Amino acid sequence: MLTHTQDLGYRAAQYAITPLSKKERDNTLAALKHHYGSTAQSAFIPKNNEEAIRIDLAQAAPSLKRLGEDLREKLDRDHSLIMLSRTWIDNLDTDQRAALLFSLALQMGSPTPTDQVDKKVVWDIRALGDKMKSGHVPTFSEHADEACLHTDTQYYPAPERFMLLYYNHPAACGGGLSYCRDISCIKDEMAKTADGRWALNILETTDLPFRIPTTFTSDKAQDTCEVTFAPILSQTPHVRYRKDTLERGFALHPEYKTADVEKALSLFTQELNRADKNVSAFVQRDQLLAINNHECLHGRSEFKDIQRHAFRIRIQDRQNLT
Repeated sequence: MLTHTQDLGYRAAQYAITPLSKKERDNTLAALKHHYGSTAQSAFIPKNNEEAIRIDLAQAAPSLKRLGEDLREKLDRDHSLIMLSRTWIDNLDTDQRAALLFSLALQMGSPTPTDQVDKKVVWDIRALGDKMKSGHVPTFSEHADEACLHTDTQYYPAPERFMLLYYNHPAACGGGLSYCRDISCIKDEMAKTADGRWALNILETTDLPFRIPTTFTSDKAQDTCEVTFAPILSQTPHVRYRKDTLERGFALHPEYKTADVEKALSLFTQELNRADKNVSAFVQRDQLLAINNHECLHGRSEFKDIQRHAFRIRIQDRQNLT
């Protein structure tokens, strides 16, 4: 079902797919309504009978099952980022798009709730603007500023393996340019110097504090300060990083910000900020990014159009869940 169209850069590629048939689309929506009582975006929360739901959805839409398996296989083996040039669902309403993307995510693994309170799986990426509460510690999905290269849920003990980003409405202002960088590319460059190799060792062996954004804490309270301690580089995930959650973690635990850590982070961010090594693209309406969140850092430029809207679904490996 996946047809390679072009390489975008280091371990990043663009693929084309054929449209899902009306029969498989309707069967998928009917199966989802049977299990969740609705096909509204808000209906999709984790259920205990996930495997039975996955089997029913695979029978309803075998081609969607193959697409999910193919994406997972290629993200495991060949690429850390895949762009689908078109998904062919932009003629549907937003709830139906969310439903089909959720079904695709189930064929890749176990979609996880974005926050710990509402348990939403299909998350809206749109700027809160004036709706942001005072004292709220925002995540990148809630503001229109630049989102520097990062991995998702680096502030949780076990970040999700995969992530889908679907674009309903790109920024009309031309902002919101997406870019990414594979961690093996960064490590290869840093390993060329003695200082780089020293920094890699520090980042592999030193736990650092990542503060959990307010939206994703256990109670969403403004004064809740939850922190995860973990190294930036490890076997699983290969990388976890986000500058602002790390800086907020250091503010709570300054004892972790040693001279060696500061130097290692400086060398890491120096390499991370090499724009000539980034893979970048203005993602259009109805395009989809599939990302290996354990290997690929992603980001975006700032934007002014507050109508910019994307869906995000995070996906954990089924075999890694307990």
